[in-house]
Amino acid sequence: MKENTRKELEEIFNDDLLQSEVIASVENEDIKAALIKWIADGTCELVAIIKPIAQFSVLGQFSNEKDAREYFQKWCEDVTTA
Repeated sequence: MKENTRKELEEIFNDDLLQSEVIASVENEDIKAALIKWIADGTCELVAIIKPIAQFSVLGQFSNEKDAREYFQKWCEDVTTA
């Protein structure tokens, strides 16, 4: 890898806008889901990978962690009872 490319990648990965934290996750044989909090603005997203078809989806976007956690809990209950 060229040095310029490596430096550019490091800048991207260290960008504050990309900093995130997984605040909850769940996984079974068909799906892996995570609730991600973006550090820069405090918003959250529920993302999932549907394993059998290798599809990545954003299932919800939230302006605050409280609403995100409530939705995640309900979503998990719906998935496990389906």
